[in-house]
Amino acid sequence: EDHGLSTSNRNEIIRSVLRRTKLTESSDRWPRELSGGMKQRVGIARALAVNPSALLMDEPLSALDSQTSEILLSDLIELWAKQHFTSVYITHNLSEAIRIGHKIIVMSRRPGEIRESVNIETDIMDRKCNTGSN
Repeated sequence: EDHGLSTSNRNEIIRSVLRRTKLTESSDRWPRELSGGMKQRVGIARALAVNPSALLMDEPLSALDSQTSEILLSDLIELWAKQHFTSVYITHNLSEAIRIGHKIIVMSRRPGEIRESVNIETDIMDRKCNTGSN
């Protein structure tokens, strides 16, 4: 509404982000009825709805159990493969960083300084195809 979009444009954006984040079937649920993973997807959907030039994700999977975290990580990889967008993904989980990163910046403790920068040469499409085997 703040952007002056018509109701039909707003509804199309909502349908699109719900589809991309696999929340279409849960669109009529109240927040209290959503699982932790679904709530994380809602946050991602809300961010994608405004078509950002960059998305900052600060430990988006840290509060989830390992099974839900794995599912959502695979879904994120699939989403990045379908819709390319820049994301800064902050994590303490090295395997997560290696699995999804193109460039990994290793920080020191305090004060937070860059210790190392590592480029990962794996194509994201290869990662999408391999998500079931990890």
